[in-house]
Amino acid sequence: SWPLAEREPMHYQPLEVLQRIRAKHPLPDEAVPLASRPAAAIDMLGGSDHARVAVGLILLGHGAADECHALVTPLSWDEATHFGGVAKPGSAAAAEASY
Repeated sequence: SWPLAEREPMHYQPLEVLQRIRAKHPLPDEAVPLASRPAAAIDMLGGSDHARVAVGLILLGHGAADECHALVTPLSWDEATHFGGVAKPGSAAAAEASY
């Protein structure tokens, strides 16, 4: 079980690419609906940066470290990244996104 189970290496890809990767390397069944529509889950929680971190943590708990990383990196990193997109400097959730 996580975190002791063997996991595939991080892919460092945007969410759209990760969805294609997951077709070959699926996540646990309970994580699939959330991983396939993270923006909807974030919106359901109010759309804030804190909601983004919350969704990322749920995904992380289900073995979706790449998806979590793509969601939280823009909140905690001052530059755009290939996998996370445009940075959001000054995010209210920067501290939470950094853990």
